[in-house]
Amino acid sequence: MSAQLFKGRRILLIDDDSTVLAVVSQRLEMLGCAVDQSEDGRAGREMIRANRPDLIVLDIVLRGEDGIEICKELKADEATQSIPVVFLSAKEEPKERVRGLRAGAIDYVVKPFDLDELILRLDIALRIKSDLRESVAEASQPAPAPAPSGPTTEAPKRPAEALAADEFLQTVERRFNALDPESGLLTLAFIRGDLEGFLLSEENVGVRRLFLEAVHEILAQVLPKGTLVGEMDPIQLGLLIPKKNKYNAELVLDELRNLLAVRAFGESAKDLKLTLSCGVAEFPNSRIENSRQFVETAEFALRRAQHRGGDQTVLM
Repeated sequence: MSAQLFKGRRILLIDDDSTVLAVVSQRLEMLGCAVDQSEDGRAGREMIRANRPDLIVLDIVLRGEDGIEICKELKADEATQSIPVVFLSAKEEPKERVRGLRAGAIDYVVKPFDLDELILRLDIALRIKSDLRESVAEASQPAPAPAPSGPTTEAPKRPAEALAADEFLQTVERRFNALDPESGLLTLAFIRGDLEGFLLSEENVGVRRLFLEAVHEILAQVLPKGTLVGEMDPIQLGLLIPKKNKYNAELVLDELRNLLAVRAFGESAKDLKLTLSCGVAEFPNSRIENSRQFVETAEFALRRAQHRGGDQTVLM
């Protein structure tokens, strides 16, 4: 954790527990933060509009307010949607965590909490915001003029385009059915990612964008020509590789992990823990007779990889 990252930051705490406000604000102030506090959502909204904090720590159950709805409002407003929100709540059920992340929060911490862990998670949230801001600034700069290319200069490879889930599965079916039964080879891989407890969800738009950009860059570099990418859901990608080659699935997993940990999220975020799981199905396979079984086999392999604790590739 970098204390320098907190220095000069403005953080808003919205919680109806005065003890929580006192304990957390004291630690943040020791780190050099300017801390605003509110025990109810209405006053908290006014502070957000007036002060534009760098980070918001938000309870879910407030006096006459719902923290989930406050978060949704923030993410729907262009003026506040870039402010990271970390939920701090006594609601520990998995479905509540999912609700919080779907509302647009970057993290969800359960009460009672360890103060050091909370501060570390706030540190990570600030680092991700900082790196996303740098990425946006770089993207807004005019592109440099292309260097003259001689006859031996290799043209840059274009990243693969990701298909929607339905279109990807339809393409898998068509290509499977069109295979030559004697010589046809096909590999299907599903990859799921999780970053230090932050789901790479559709609501965490910036993180998800960087994740997908990294995947596309890797695919352009290491996978065979003709590989298709599908966005199966916000944290799962599908790869249809036009030959039987497990090595490519393992390679993309390793390269993706390295690229996300250093380049995509910035050098300052290289210590974030990224977990990637991969399930691979190859055809021909004595257990696979049709495209539906092909997809189900890859999905089952992915579940086995996740069950083993992540950062695993399972081939079936």
